[in-house]
Amino acid sequence: MPTGIEIAGLTLVIFPIVVQCLRFYLEGCQKIKEASQYRGTLKRLYRKFGMGKVKFENTCGRDGIG
Repeated sequence: MPTGIEIAGLTLVIFPIVVQCLRFYLEGCQKIKEASQYRGTLKRLYRKFGMGKVKFENTCGRDGIG
């Protein structure tokens, strides 16, 4: 049977490891969340650039440049 001091020692050794594992897990979850939002952000930027291109082409055509 382990004594109380042995159990306390194991607890003090294991606790920081568990905390570090949880920290790595949460950081990984955050990266996955950011990666999943990346596609939507990219689509919005693509749409904005497309609208800017059309506005530019319309302006050039109206002014007789293009």
